[in-house]
Amino acid sequence: MKKFIMGVLLGSALTFSVPVFANNGEVVATLTKFKVLLNGKFVELKNDIIVINGTSYVPLREVSNLFGHEVDFDGENGIIGIENDGQKHLEKLKNKNDSEVKLEDTKQLSDTSGQYIKDLQLKYSKDGKLDPELIKRAIEKKKLSVNAQDEDTGNSLLILAIIENNFPVYQVLKDNGVDAELPNKEGNTPLHFATLEKSSFYMGELLNHFNVKAKVKNNEGKMPIDLTQKNSAEYRKLRIRD
Repeated sequence: MKKFIMGVLLGSALTFSVPVFANNGEVVATLTKFKVLLNGKFVELKNDIIVINGTSYVPLREVSNLFGHEVDFDGENGIIGIENDGQKHLEKLKNKNDSEVKLEDTKQLSDTSGQYIKDLQLKYSKDGKLDPELIKRAIEKKKLSVNAQDEDTGNSLLILAIIENNFPVYQVLKDNGVDAELPNKEGNTPLHFATLEKSSFYMGELLNHFNVKAKVKNNEGKMPIDLTQKNSAEYRKLRIRD
């Protein structure tokens, strides 16, 4: 039930109360006009002191200023800085944190091996296939490396796009400078997969646009040409690279 509790007399200061509602009921907050004695001198506060359940809450900035302290507030990270040494400690902390975040992003995205992500394909898919817009936005916002790899298999986004025959995703990766020779954990490169999928298009893109190495070996010592049938179209395409 809402109720207002009218004021009581504290010295010569008239107070009144207003209800503040919490999840489990009503808390009464009292606005008071206490006199403040600072180093033997009375000072007047512009803002009222609030008393809730017997505990007084003073206006932090105003009281800190009386003591010669400066107050800074970082709403984004929920930090209040109180300083009296002339140093902007909160500002320095924010700048330090920003620099560390940017440095971490740079480290993560500059590594040619990309970044390992659990369930990469599932995380960036819609309706069972990699989603080009989702991947594009994540790359633009630096939340995803163009060379990201699945944590378990090491399959890169490019390898997954080739397996899915997903041209829109391939185009996004191509436009963002993907590493076309990045192998998975078994040492298989995008060219190995394009050969296994018998994809003339992706083999042509990898060999002619990206100029990838055709004789690269996986962990079993097999080159892409070793995965083809002799005299097949894939075999002939790779044979001329010998």
